[in-house]
Amino acid sequence: HGVEFTEGLSTVMIDKIIDASTCGFLFIIGVIIVSFQYAIPKDAKIYLAIGGISFLIVTALFYYRMLTYRHFFLKIFHFLGLDKSKRPAIQALEEKIIKLETIMMQFYKHDKKTFLMSLLITLASWAVMFVEYKLATALLGLQLDFVQLFFVIAFVGIAVMFPIPMAVGVLEASQVSAFSIIGVAASAGVALAFLIRIKDLIFGIIGLILL
Repeated sequence: HGVEFTEGLSTVMIDKIIDASTCGFLFIIGVIIVSFQYAIPKDAKIYLAIGGISFLIVTALFYYRMLTYRHFFLKIFHFLGLDKSKRPAIQALEEKIIKLETIMMQFYKHDKKTFLMSLLITLASWAVMFVEYKLATALLGLQLDFVQLFFVIAFVGIAVMFPIPMAVGVLEASQVSAFSIIGVAASAGVALAFLIRIKDLIFGIIGLILL
Protein backbone atom coordinates (compact mmCIF):
# COMPACT_ATOMS: atom_id res chain seq x y z
CA HIS A 1 0.00 0.00 0.00
CA GLY A 2 3.01 2.30 -0.32
CA VAL A 3 3.46 2.68 3.45
CA GLU A 4 7.05 3.15 4.58
CA PHE A 5 8.46 0.28 6.68
CA THR A 6 9.03 2.39 9.81
CA GLU A 7 5.50 3.79 9.69
CA GLY A 8 4.06 0.32 9.19
CA LEU A 9 6.15 -1.03 12.07
CA SER A 10 4.99 1.81 14.34
CA THR A 11 1.38 0.81 13.63
CA VAL A 12 2.12 -2.80 14.53
CA MET A 13 3.95 -1.71 17.69
CA ILE A 14 1.08 0.52 18.83
CA ASP A 15 -1.40 -2.28 18.19
CA LYS A 16 0.64 -4.89 20.06
CA ILE A 17 1.35 -2.59 23.01
CA ILE A 18 -2.35 -1.76 23.41
CA ASP A 19 -3.15 -5.47 23.20
CA ALA A 20 -0.41 -6.35 25.69
CA SER A 21 -1.56 -3.63 28.10
CA THR A 22 -5.15 -4.87 28.20
CA CYS A 23 -4.04 -8.53 28.39
CA GLY A 24 -1.74 -7.75 31.30
CA PHE A 25 -4.31 -5.75 33.27
CA LEU A 26 -7.03 -8.34 32.77
CA PHE A 27 -4.60 -11.09 33.79
CA ILE A 28 -3.78 -9.26 37.03
CA ILE A 29 -7.48 -8.76 37.75
CA GLY A 30 -8.09 -12.46 37.01
CA VAL A 31 -5.33 -13.56 39.39
CA ILE A 32 -6.64 -11.32 42.18
CA ILE A 33 -10.20 -12.62 41.79
CA VAL A 34 -9.16 -16.28 41.58
CA SER A 35 -6.81 -15.99 44.59
CA PHE A 36 -9.85 -15.31 46.77
CA GLN A 37 -11.60 -18.50 45.65
CA TYR A 38 -8.84 -21.01 44.92
CA ALA A 39 -5.67 -22.13 46.64
CA ILE A 40 -2.72 -20.95 44.57
CA PRO A 41 0.72 -22.43 45.48
CA LYS A 42 2.89 -20.01 47.47
CA ASP A 43 5.70 -20.02 44.89
CA ALA A 44 3.21 -19.30 42.11
CA LYS A 45 1.78 -16.38 44.12
CA ILE A 46 5.25 -14.88 44.52
CA TYR A 47 6.06 -15.20 40.81
CA LEU A 48 2.67 -13.79 39.81
CA ALA A 49 3.04 -10.88 42.24
CA ILE A 50 6.53 -10.01 40.99
CA GLY A 51 5.41 -10.33 37.36
CA GLY A 52 2.28 -8.24 37.96
CA ILE A 53 4.12 -5.42 39.75
CA SER A 54 6.89 -5.38 37.13
CA PHE A 55 4.31 -5.24 34.34
CA LEU A 56 2.46 -2.31 35.97
CA ILE A 57 5.69 -0.35 36.46
CA VAL A 58 6.92 -0.88 32.89
CA THR A 59 3.50 -0.12 31.37
CA ALA A 60 3.04 3.05 33.44
CA LEU A 61 6.57 4.21 32.60
CA PHE A 62 6.06 3.54 28.88
CA TYR A 63 2.81 5.51 28.61
CA TYR A 64 4.18 8.31 30.80
CA ARG A 65 7.17 8.78 28.54
CA MET A 66 5.10 8.54 25.37
CA LEU A 67 2.52 11.08 26.58
CA THR A 68 5.25 13.48 27.74
CA TYR A 69 7.05 13.11 24.39
CA ARG A 70 10.06 11.24 25.76
CA HIS A 71 11.73 8.19 24.24
CA PHE A 72 11.30 4.82 25.92
CA PHE A 73 13.01 2.22 23.72
CA LEU A 74 15.79 4.67 22.85
CA LYS A 75 16.41 5.12 26.58
CA ILE A 76 16.87 1.36 26.91
CA PHE A 77 19.14 1.44 23.84
CA HIS A 78 21.34 4.06 25.52
CA PHE A 79 21.18 2.30 28.91
CA LEU A 80 22.67 -0.82 27.29
CA GLY A 81 25.45 1.36 25.86
CA LEU A 82 24.64 0.43 22.28
CA ASP A 83 24.77 4.09 21.20
CA LYS A 84 28.55 4.03 21.75
CA SER A 85 29.01 1.42 19.03
CA LYS A 86 30.65 2.57 15.80
CA ARG A 87 29.13 -0.23 13.73
CA PRO A 88 27.00 1.17 10.85
CA ALA A 89 24.25 -1.39 11.50
CA ILE A 90 23.90 -0.31 15.16
CA GLN A 91 23.91 3.38 14.21
CA ALA A 92 21.25 2.75 11.55
CA LEU A 93 19.19 0.86 14.14
CA GLU A 94 19.36 3.85 16.51
CA GLU A 95 18.09 6.16 13.77
CA LYS A 96 15.18 3.78 13.06
CA ILE A 97 14.29 3.61 16.77
CA ILE A 98 14.24 7.43 16.96
CA LYS A 99 12.00 7.67 13.90
CA LEU A 100 9.77 4.83 15.11
CA GLU A 101 9.26 6.30 18.56
CA THR A 102 8.70 9.79 17.17
CA ILE A 103 5.75 8.48 15.15
CA MET A 104 4.44 6.60 18.19
CA MET A 105 4.76 9.66 20.46
CA GLN A 106 2.89 11.79 17.95
CA PHE A 107 0.09 9.23 17.94
CA TYR A 108 -0.23 9.05 21.75
CA LYS A 109 0.04 12.81 22.16
CA HIS A 110 -2.12 14.08 19.28
CA ASP A 111 -4.50 11.18 18.58
CA LYS A 112 -5.81 10.51 22.08
CA LYS A 113 -9.34 9.95 20.75
CA THR A 114 -8.11 7.21 18.41
CA PHE A 115 -6.03 5.72 21.23
CA LEU A 116 -9.04 5.54 23.56
CA MET A 117 -11.17 4.10 20.75
CA SER A 118 -8.53 1.42 20.18
CA LEU A 119 -8.63 0.52 23.88
CA LEU A 120 -12.43 0.24 23.80
CA ILE A 121 -12.34 -1.96 20.69
CA THR A 122 -9.73 -4.19 22.33
CA LEU A 123 -11.90 -4.58 25.44
CA ALA A 124 -14.91 -5.31 23.22
CA SER A 125 -12.91 -8.06 21.49
CA TRP A 126 -12.31 -9.60 24.92
CA ALA A 127 -16.06 -9.65 25.51
CA VAL A 128 -16.52 -11.49 22.20
CA MET A 129 -13.72 -13.88 23.19
CA PHE A 130 -15.57 -14.60 26.44
CA VAL A 131 -18.62 -15.81 24.47
CA GLU A 132 -16.34 -17.80 22.15
CA TYR A 133 -14.65 -19.61 25.05
CA LYS A 134 -17.97 -20.22 26.78
CA LEU A 135 -19.13 -22.09 23.67
CA ALA A 136 -15.78 -23.88 23.27
CA THR A 137 -15.74 -25.15 26.88
CA ALA A 138 -19.39 -26.21 26.53
CA LEU A 139 -18.35 -28.31 23.50
CA LEU A 140 -15.84 -30.03 25.76
CA GLY A 141 -18.54 -30.74 28.31
CA LEU A 142 -17.24 -28.19 30.82
CA GLN A 143 -19.48 -25.85 32.79
CA LEU A 144 -17.15 -23.09 33.92
CA ASP A 145 -18.48 -20.12 35.87
CA PHE A 146 -17.63 -16.49 35.07
CA VAL A 147 -14.55 -16.33 37.31
CA GLN A 148 -13.11 -19.61 36.00
CA LEU A 149 -13.66 -18.61 32.37
CA PHE A 150 -12.20 -15.15 32.96
CA PHE A 151 -9.10 -16.72 34.47
CA VAL A 152 -8.65 -19.16 31.57
CA ILE A 153 -8.96 -16.37 29.00
CA ALA A 154 -6.53 -14.19 30.97
CA PHE A 155 -3.92 -16.97 30.75
CA VAL A 156 -4.47 -17.16 26.98
CA GLY A 157 -3.83 -13.41 26.75
CA ILE A 158 -0.54 -13.78 28.60
CA ALA A 159 0.51 -16.75 26.43
CA VAL A 160 0.07 -14.90 23.12
CA MET A 161 2.23 -12.03 24.45
CA PHE A 162 5.32 -14.27 24.36
CA PRO A 163 7.54 -13.64 21.29
CA ILE A 164 7.05 -17.19 20.01
CA PRO A 165 5.22 -17.91 16.71
CA MET A 166 1.60 -18.80 17.55
CA ALA A 167 2.72 -19.17 21.21
CA VAL A 168 3.61 -22.80 20.45
CA GLY A 169 3.99 -24.66 23.72
CA VAL A 170 3.34 -21.57 25.83
CA LEU A 171 -0.40 -21.61 25.11
CA GLU A 172 -0.72 -25.28 26.04
CA ALA A 173 1.30 -24.79 29.22
CA SER A 174 -0.79 -21.75 30.20
CA GLN A 175 -4.02 -23.67 29.74
CA VAL A 176 -2.77 -26.62 31.78
CA SER A 177 -1.71 -24.20 34.56
CA ALA A 178 -5.01 -22.29 34.52
CA PHE A 179 -7.13 -25.44 34.61
CA SER A 180 -4.99 -26.95 37.37
CA ILE A 181 -5.38 -23.85 39.56
CA ILE A 182 -9.19 -23.81 39.23
CA GLY A 183 -9.37 -27.55 39.92
CA VAL A 184 -10.33 -28.78 36.45
CA ALA A 185 -8.57 -31.67 34.68
CA ALA A 186 -5.43 -30.45 32.90
CA SER A 187 -6.37 -32.60 29.87
CA ALA A 188 -9.34 -30.28 29.33
CA GLY A 189 -6.90 -27.38 29.07
CA VAL A 190 -4.94 -29.19 26.36
CA ALA A 191 -8.17 -29.96 24.49
CA LEU A 192 -9.17 -26.30 24.67
CA ALA A 193 -5.75 -25.28 23.39
CA PHE A 194 -6.22 -27.58 20.38
CA LEU A 195 -9.57 -25.93 19.61
CA ILE A 196 -7.85 -22.53 19.73
CA ARG A 197 -5.15 -23.83 17.36
CA ILE A 198 -7.75 -25.03 14.86
CA LYS A 199 -9.49 -21.64 14.93
CA ASP A 200 -6.20 -19.76 14.45
CA LEU A 201 -5.17 -22.03 11.57
CA ILE A 202 -8.51 -21.48 9.81
CA PHE A 203 -8.15 -17.71 10.09
CA GLY A 204 -4.50 -17.95 9.01
CA ILE A 205 -5.38 -19.97 5.90
CA ILE A 206 -8.16 -17.55 4.96
CA GLY A 207 -5.73 -14.66 5.37
CA LEU A 208 -3.10 -16.32 3.18
CA ILE A 209 -5.70 -17.05 0.47
CA LEU A 210 -6.84 -13.41 0.48
CA LEU A 211 -3.23 -12.23 0.43
